[in-house]
Amino acid sequence: MDLQAIQGTYSDRGIGFYNESLFKKIIAEKPAHMDFFWFLQPQKPVPEFAAHSGHSVLMPAKRSEHWYADIISELELDVFHCTCPFGDFPVPNVSNSGCGTIATIYDLIPLKLPFYFAATVNKSDYISRLQTLKKYHSLLTISDSVKDDIRRYLSYPSAKICVIGAGVDEEFFQCPSNSDRALRSQYLISQPYLLCTGGDDPRKNMPRLIEAFGLLPPRMSSCKLVIVCDLSPATQKALLAKAAEVGVQERLILTGFVPKSTLIALYRFAAAFVFPSLAEGFGLPILEAMACGTPVIASFGRPFTDVAGDAAIYFDPYNPHSIAFAMCAVLDNKTTHFLLGQKGLKKAASKTWNAVAHAALAAYEKVNVNIDRRHRANESPKLERLLTTIPLSLQKKPAQPAAASALTAASTLAQPLVQAPPKRPSDIRVWPAVSLKKGYLS
Repeated sequence: MDLQAIQGTYSDRGIGFYNESLFKKIIAEKPAHMDFFWFLQPQKPVPEFAAHSGHSVLMPAKRSEHWYADIISELELDVFHCTCPFGDFPVPNVSNSGCGTIATIYDLIPLKLPFYFAATVNKSDYISRLQTLKKYHSLLTISDSVKDDIRRYLSYPSAKICVIGAGVDEEFFQCPSNSDRALRSQYLISQPYLLCTGGDDPRKNMPRLIEAFGLLPPRMSSCKLVIVCDLSPATQKALLAKAAEVGVQERLILTGFVPKSTLIALYRFAAAFVFPSLAEGFGLPILEAMACGTPVIASFGRPFTDVAGDAAIYFDPYNPHSIAFAMCAVLDNKTTHFLLGQKGLKKAASKTWNAVAHAALAAYEKVNVNIDRRHRANESPKLERLLTTIPLSLQKKPAQPAAASALTAASTLAQPLVQAPPKRPSDIRVWPAVSLKKGYLS
């Protein structure tokens, strides 16, 4: 498993949190015959689940084009999973490695909102990554909406796309003790308030939300707007200027990054959760808010309507008046407020990481079985071409049962690194995870 999603740029954002929760559950639910090799970046914290399970492979800072294929062949891996195709490093080109290849696509937002290509996303690099992903044996995704996008933009076979969904951590169903007092003392937040978990990203639509907040009637003047996310100084300045423009600067609270326990408390005591995003792959904050029993007000359209269903009130995210009307509908009506909270709780309870983990494990097994069938039938011309270019010492051995393969790899890892075969690339370091200390690579 390539853990860029947890160790890279997105480690403290939705993608990082998603993978942390997913792999914790995968390790807990995996069958006995399945073993894991974690591809980790040096000098970065090791996720707890990786430090106490499987084996760790330290990736060199500079990797050749064939690095992944070489190490996959050397370790005789059955399935390779790329968790963050649009992260800090190029998508591993492992289509000819002889093992099953899987990648997770969380969204294709730059293709849906092309202004990203003019602002933050390198178009040629993005398209190049997509071309590599099209060669993978299977793609995992988090919603039916993204699956439809993959079919539309990549012309990727529907049968090879697996929607595994997303879950909500159990902590969101439990309110931390004295959490309301902490909000008042540390963040100067008192009820009533509307909550939004945004981001330093134009699609999060924060200026329109603030404008809509300024349109609320005078009877709601005691209500505050709390925006939770890590913002650059420039974005903070812009949002505060927008708040001053519409006369709500005294009622806007920008918390910056908050720990998970504080976030849960903020969800729990909010009058409503507002999610004005223009595009998402899933919309996990909606699920988190519902797990806390908080009414949800969200942008109309997929995937938001898929996630919340009838447990939310929707608005046009491009129209501040529409956003304001939806906020009033919840703040003004106690019955609506109560019913939305109850419906949300019920829907969130059905979205467990256990189900997501089992879907991912089933995808691994399916890809592995399909690859084994191709090998037995000698139907893998790409692999035959690969074997003519890889030294004999690195060529993959005949297919073994998964358990035997895991034992073979484990015995290889147990050998002292100084005794490594001459053909092993000098920049590869592999060791059992138990050698890790204090959660860091040494």
